[in-house]
Amino acid sequence: MIKQQFNKQEICNAFNQAANHYQDAAILQLEIAKRLDERLDFVHLSPEKVVDLGSGTGVLTRHMKSRFTKAQVIGLDLAEKMLKQARAQDKLFKKNNWLAADIEQLPFVSESLDLVTSSSCLHWVSDLPKVFSEVWRVLKPGSLFTFTSFGPDTLKELKASFSAVDHYPHVNEFIDMHDIGDMLLKQGFSDPVMDMEYIQMTYSDVMGLMKDLKTIGANNHAQHKRRGLMSRSALELMKKSYEQYRNSEGVLPATFEVIYGHAWVPEQKQQLNSGEVLVSLESLRKKK
Repeated sequence: MIKQQFNKQEICNAFNQAANHYQDAAILQLEIAKRLDERLDFVHLSPEKVVDLGSGTGVLTRHMKSRFTKAQVIGLDLAEKMLKQARAQDKLFKKNNWLAADIEQLPFVSESLDLVTSSSCLHWVSDLPKVFSEVWRVLKPGSLFTFTSFGPDTLKELKASFSAVDHYPHVNEFIDMHDIGDMLLKQGFSDPVMDMEYIQMTYSDVMGLMKDLKTIGANNHAQHKRRGLMSRSALELMKKSYEQYRNSEGVLPATFEVIYGHAWVPEQKQQLNSGEVLVSLESLRKKK
């Protein structure tokens, strides 16, 4: 399983810098948030308190408030300027809260939330089991965690094209949905459901893709990435390599593997000092 280390401060700085223009370029992220919201059409929930992790400019957060009009909905993100944009767009409700915090250290009392959501955020986390542990801690028994992330085939064309240049990671590595499901089970969540779909964006040239990634703050933030500017000859080699993917319509594809997941907290849960979790068989059956 991939365990990639990110520079957290660098990620925060990148998204702060991208905040003013994020929604203009984040077409894919907006669509993914919409699709995650639509999946809740098939789940019966009446939450009183909802938290959206990695809320950014508040796209999914606003979906949640529109869906659960009586709930207190909180958007949480590490980047203050993204939250500033969220507040500026906050037209749907007056009492929504926007919190600047780290999703690896959630500022909520244990078993105080009814629903935790997250879209296009978890792939920026170095310690995903830690995040799942925190989500487990703050969710009430019988509550739901639903999220999206990106899978290993994301930007596979760009990754392969950069591999023709050097051995450094130029594209972030992404965790397989089966490994994510295993983490959820290990934490104690019941009935994790994982599925995925491929979405392709198209560009006239690869630099358009690179510009979009930078505009939304989603360029490479791995700790072991190459430092310094790439030479003109190396960049031209990458661009030439990407040309092999140009399709019959004359455009270059950029593939995104979108992972959708949701998992329940059992009606009865018991956390042991050792970190192990006891889950009753009866509570597991109840969700099936």
